[in-house]
Amino acid sequence: MLLVCPGLALVAVSFAEITPVIAYLRPSNLFYIFVLSTVYMVLAMAATVVVVLCEIDLSIGAVALMGGAIAFKLVQHPKPNLPWWLAILISLVLCGLICTLQGTLISCLKIPSFVVTLVGYLLFPCIPILTLGGADGFASVASPVPQLPVLSHLVPGVL
Repeated sequence: MLLVCPGLALVAVSFAEITPVIAYLRPSNLFYIFVLSTVYMVLAMAATVVVVLCEIDLSIGAVALMGGAIAFKLVQHPKPNLPWWLAILISLVLCGLICTLQGTLISCLKIPSFVVTLVGYLLFPCIPILTLGGADGFASVASPVPQLPVLSHLVPGVL
């Protein structure tokens, strides 16, 4: 963590010198950069724990993508129509169960983490495609979802 802060400061100073009229160091721009990077920070913290244990996790992005697609489908109007907070909670529980299953395979069955997470990396991106109805090549999220603004504002810049 101590190595990240000087690196971040070096990047901030470098971009401040490169950009004209000190546009980079404006508070609104720094806030926007921080908000956009929170997803990557959470994923990096999870990956750091795995790396500290001398293991590797290739499927962390695929599991995160799958969780987002499941949360989106759970708030859609005709079928489940769950509240947004319940959809996110269910999605987090499902992602946690998947990661627990992967960890169990690695620790109990002594399967190398590279193999287990590579399978997850290849398998889990298929679940959002099937969930969103894109197995025929036409994934669509255009159906009216009344709670979509809540979900889309969790990750700014999506819509």
